[in-house]
Amino acid sequence: MTSAPADVPESAAPSATGSSLDAIRVWLSSEGIIRVKLPENAAITGEQARTAGVAVRSLAEGQLHPLILDLTGVDSVTTEVRNVYANSTVVSAFALLGAGPVDRVIAHHFLGAESVGVPAEFFTSEPAAISWLQEQ
Repeated sequence: MTSAPADVPESAAPSATGSSLDAIRVWLSSEGIIRVKLPENAAITGEQARTAGVAVRSLAEGQLHPLILDLTGVDSVTTEVRNVYANSTVVSAFALLGAGPVDRVIAHHFLGAESVGVPAEFFTSEPAAISWLQEQ
């Protein structure tokens, strides 16, 4: 069995088929923030996003939660993926987390989605993302 990346707890369940490193990982942090880690070097599909969305809704248990979407190192996302995340009904605010210029471009693709008026920002610092979400 493949172990989870260092920044993802072992308890974070893969939300899509494949090995734990190929799957989108979803968990609820101790701060009450839903965390979604997209796999690095992957092209994310709508099917993967919908499966992760089911996991997010299950963790939220009908309540609104802030969400960190870590897209560090992702190769690409489709417009369908963007629409799945933009239309979430259990997210109070999105912090998109990345490390470089490609991540920023992908994040701006997300930020350009028609959404239900949920605050969303791109961050290169996880502590800054958490702090911003806690202020929302």
